[in-house]
Amino acid sequence: MSELNNLINETLSEEAKDQIGIVQPDHINELFVDLQSINRMSEAMMYILHHHPHVFELAYKEVLKDDNR
Repeated sequence: MSELNNLINETLSEEAKDQIGIVQPDHINELFVDLQSINRMSEAMMYILHHHPHVFELAYKEVLKDDNR
């Protein structure tokens, strides 16, 4: 969460920061938790890619087989 706070402090005006603090939907904390989870999954995938590239390639190919988007 501190990374998000740093980004807010570095990029938004004081007025925008005040508006963020005043009006927040109830689901905003859930969004932040989801984003943190996505970041953790990405970091795990990058670790596997760098340390076990063969395993990553096999897993990625399997995922693409089932992807029907």
